[in-house]
Amino acid sequence: MRSLSLLALCALVLSLPAYADSPKGYWIDKNGKVLKTAKGFCIRTGKWSEKTADRACLDAMKKNSSMAMSSK
Repeated sequence: MRSLSLLALCALVLSLPAYADSPKGYWIDKNGKVLKTAKGFCIRTGKWSEKTADRACLDAMKKNSSMAMSSK
């Protein structure tokens, strides 16, 4: 069952029209929008750096991390 789930996940990822060579270091779709996880986090590539970080992505990350800290 686990291998079937993994295979389905791989098929989904490979079918996404995403481009990893974004100049900002984020995966982008064919329309130029940054891809995000279900929790709203931007998906980074190996080219990501703080200097080229997208402000909205950083704000979402900080907001979620502060909410997690306040719930403890």
